[in-house]
Amino acid sequence: MARATREFTEGRIDVPSGWRTDTAIGRLREFWFKLLVYGAATVAVGAVVAAVLGFLAFVVFALTVE
Repeated sequence: MARATREFTEGRIDVPSGWRTDTAIGRLREFWFKLLVYGAATVAVGAVVAAVLGFLAFVVFALTVE
């Protein structure tokens, strides 16, 4: 780790600009990645909530029908 840190500070290791958040392209990539992750998480949570509500509706229906 110390060797890698030293080489990075001396400029011998080149980090692509898309991986860095101090560049415009890096910030743009980070934005779209966060948007994708948060969007997918929202859809997944929505699916779970819909499944639970659907199951509860089925249970209520099954208990009320004779």
